[in-house]
Amino acid sequence: MMTISFFDVLHLIWSPAELPLHRLGLNHLLLAHNILQHHQGKI
Repeated sequence: MMTISFFDVLHLIWSPAELPLHRLGLNHLLLAHNILQHHQGKI
Protein backbone atom coordinates (compact mmCIF):
# COMPACT_ATOMS: atom_id res chain seq x y z
CA MET A 1 0.00 0.00 0.00
CA MET A 2 1.54 3.26 -1.14
CA THR A 3 1.46 6.18 1.29
CA ILE A 4 1.57 8.67 -1.60
CA SER A 5 -0.96 7.95 -4.31
CA PHE A 6 -1.60 9.91 -7.49
CA PHE A 7 -4.62 11.39 -5.70
CA ASP A 8 -2.26 12.97 -3.15
CA VAL A 9 -0.07 14.39 -5.91
CA LEU A 10 -3.11 15.67 -7.81
CA HIS A 11 -4.43 17.29 -4.63
CA LEU A 12 -1.09 18.97 -3.91
CA ILE A 13 -0.95 20.39 -7.44
CA TRP A 14 -4.61 21.35 -7.64
CA SER A 15 -5.47 22.77 -4.21
CA PRO A 16 -3.24 25.91 -4.25
CA ALA A 17 -4.92 27.07 -7.47
CA GLU A 18 -8.44 26.26 -6.26
CA LEU A 19 -8.48 27.23 -2.59
CA PRO A 20 -12.26 27.99 -2.48
CA LEU A 21 -12.92 24.45 -3.74
CA HIS A 22 -10.29 22.88 -1.49
CA ARG A 23 -12.68 21.00 0.79
CA LEU A 24 -15.07 19.99 -1.99
CA GLY A 25 -12.20 18.74 -4.15
CA LEU A 26 -10.64 16.80 -1.29
CA ASN A 27 -13.96 15.12 -0.52
CA HIS A 28 -14.40 14.06 -4.16
CA LEU A 29 -10.84 12.72 -4.36
CA LEU A 30 -11.31 10.72 -1.16
CA LEU A 31 -14.60 9.33 -2.46
CA ALA A 32 -13.00 8.30 -5.76
CA HIS A 33 -10.06 6.76 -3.89
CA ASN A 34 -12.40 4.75 -1.64
CA ILE A 35 -14.38 3.50 -4.65
CA LEU A 36 -11.17 2.43 -6.43
CA GLN A 37 -9.91 0.59 -3.35
CA HIS A 38 -13.29 -1.12 -2.97
CA HIS A 39 -13.20 -2.35 -6.57
CA GLN A 40 -9.59 -3.50 -6.22
CA GLY A 41 -10.58 -5.44 -3.12
CA LYS A 42 -13.42 -7.18 -4.96
CA ILE A 43 -11.16 -8.09 -7.89
